[in-house]
Amino acid sequence: MTNVRKKTIAMMTEQNERLSRMVKILLDMSELQIVVRDEKIMVDALVEEVLTDLEPLAQEKNIKLIGKCKDVNMVGSDILIYRLVYNLVENAIKIQSSGRAGCCDGGVERKTCFSFRRGYRKRNSRGTQKTGI
Repeated sequence: MTNVRKKTIAMMTEQNERLSRMVKILLDMSELQIVVRDEKIMVDALVEEVLTDLEPLAQEKNIKLIGKCKDVNMVGSDILIYRLVYNLVENAIKIQSSGRAGCCDGGVERKTCFSFRRGYRKRNSRGTQKTGI
């Protein structure tokens, strides 16, 4: 097989994978529109669950997760709020330097909570493969 064909096949495979990810995200989003949003959510318990679920990922990077939520309740969809918190913490872990503490409220080791600042973007993050949704 020639180099041109190999490059073409690689490019088509990459585009196919990107399209597949986008379709999956769109299907997930359409499914979320029918989610009930009137459940009472204990935010502190939900955050603790997220931190427990993400502990193995944090340990890989030698990051200590610290949750400091007050006893707060809200009404909404626990599935959607879980995904929101999970995505925020997971992204923070991915961009955080190894061996640092990550926090959710900005009170603990404030200097290391940069990943939760509004508009924060890790250097070279624009070149990563994302769907843009």
